[in-house]
Amino acid sequence: MTKSKLFAAIALALSVSACGSTAADPLQVNVSAEGTPYTYLSGSYLSIWSPTQNGIATGFATRVARTAGGSAAQTVAGQFNAWSGAGVSAQTWGVATEAVAEKGSQSTLVGAEILIGNMEPTNDKPKVGINIVFKNTISLSENYNPQRNNTGSVGIWFTSDRDTGFASAIKLDNNSIAPSATQARAAVIDLSEIDVNKIAEMDLIKLPGGKAIFWNPVTQSLQVR
Repeated sequence: MTKSKLFAAIALALSVSACGSTAADPLQVNVSAEGTPYTYLSGSYLSIWSPTQNGIATGFATRVARTAGGSAAQTVAGQFNAWSGAGVSAQTWGVATEAVAEKGSQSTLVGAEILIGNMEPTNDKPKVGINIVFKNTISLSENYNPQRNNTGSVGIWFTSDRDTGFASAIKLDNNSIAPSATQARAAVIDLSEIDVNKIAEMDLIKLPGGKAIFWNPVTQSLQVR
């Protein structure tokens, strides 16, 4: 081990002992907004501290900058996988983030920021802010049943505490939508990749009381049923 690698290992060990925990016994830590302690099991890594100075305070930060690699190379700054095995019926979260302002705070709250930046004008590859993927099964098996496997699935679900809620479910900034070199008119919602016959078989917007807004291919218009 070189001296630089040794110092890096020592620094990592000190940071784990100062900010993290891999204790053999479960830990109860009060980190929830409601004040209820959470119990973290052995193997959990915790970074808990209270910054008081100006600047950016992070629990964990990473910057992965690839400098070489072909089209098959992938660069992932962080990957989180949560699995429930056979016989387990538990809530399973891939990622859970919270931004909370305690009583007396005047902070701007952002639960999650997803940013993509393209500085190369000739780059025509897709630039996707959020790619929400649903898989019936990782590997097809005898239990493969697409209409059963997606029961109860929701791509994006807005929820809130009782007697409150978001003032706007989806809000667009004045500069958030713009045409591109290959698309003359920007689209707020793009259904162009769905077969027109499939669109005719689905409800575009469900309404209370069993009603819905759908596309009528015969009259070429939106209707309410």
